[in-house]
Parts: sequence; structure tokens; C-alpha cells
Amino acid sequence: MEKINFLVDSNHALDIGGRHIDLHNNFDFKNIEYSTEKNILSLSWVKTKGDWVQSNEFEGLQIVFEDVLFLKIQGNVSSTLADRKTLSFIGYLHPEDEELMDGCLDESEANPTYHMIFSFENSLAIKIFSNKAVCYLDNNQLNN
Repeated sequence: MEKINFLVDSNHALDIGGRHIDLHNNFDFKNIEYSTEKNILSLSWVKTKGDWVQSNEFEGLQIVFEDVLFLKIQGNVSSTLADRKTLSFIGYLHPEDEELMDGCLDESEANPTYHMIFSFENSLAIKIFSNKAVCYLDNNQLNN
């Protein structure tokens, strides 16, 4: 997968142009959307309301996976709202491990053929592989 403008940092954050974007502590997961017509998966987060979040943090972000080749979603979706919104980890798994939905490798251990995995505190896991992934940063649009 070609990641256009980001790297996974510390299995809970993104590195975008050298800036550490902490998805576990500073953002709440908002939405997953898959278009069968366009074959695009979109994951979006909004800045959490916690007083620990710096005022210059982005209001939200969206990771868009274009030309999806593999998608697997599994786990608990009926849990507390806080658990549904909190990312546990983000990383990579070998493409032969299609059934494995917990644990991950970090950026330095993966290569472009590996699947990305997002795991949440409620045990929801999203494993994805696509030809291209782009992260869009937002200053106000995703709060609606």
C-alpha cells in the first residue's frame, strides 16, 4: 500500500510531516464509511474535548483508502461510547495472516505489502489493504 502523506508512529499515532498526531489520546473515532461503488474506505476522527489536548491540534482527520483490495471488520460494536471512540492500536500484519485480528507490527517491521490494522478499546478491529492511502487533516469540517 502506498501511504501518500503519513506514517504510523508508536502504534497509536500518525506522523504527518514530522508532526505526531496521537489518535489514542487526542482524537475520538467518529466514522467508518465504505463505498462499494467507488471501492473507497474512509476512517475519520475528531479532536477529543479533553483539556489535555493542545489548542493547536487539528480539529479532525480522515484516512481514505483508495482501490480497496482487502477489508475485514470484526469485533464488538455494542459497547460503551468511550470504548467505541478510543483507538487501542494501529499497525501492520503480514498479508498471509488474514484471520489474525489482534496485535500488530510497527512501521519499521512492515513493508508495503502488509495490511494495516486499527483496533479499538471495544475490541472492534478493522484490517485493510488498498493500493493507496491518504490522510486529510481538517481544521473544522469533521466536527459536524
